[in-house]
Amino acid sequence: MLQRNDIDTAIDKGYEEIARLQLEIAKRSRMSGDVTIYNKRQMLSTRLYAFTSAIVEIPFNHSAENNKVITRLYNSIKLITKDLRQWD
Repeated sequence: MLQRNDIDTAIDKGYEEIARLQLEIAKRSRMSGDVTIYNKRQMLSTRLYAFTSAIVEIPFNHSAENNKVITRLYNSIKLITKDLRQWD
């Protein structure tokens, strides 16, 4: 069962990973401008941003349906960040 601090940790890890991915993209870019959406890191960053934004917006412990969605979002964020040592 998820606790509120688990969700907060997922949000923090999600934002940290977004920042890391965007920094990596910026370091490899030769000029400023839009990054193509076909860049794998950009797609991953976009998905992670969507999951993180959604988990912030959905009320926790208001209904069983919301908790199921939050659990799926939590697991998606955890899977993308992949540093499982920091999660347990």
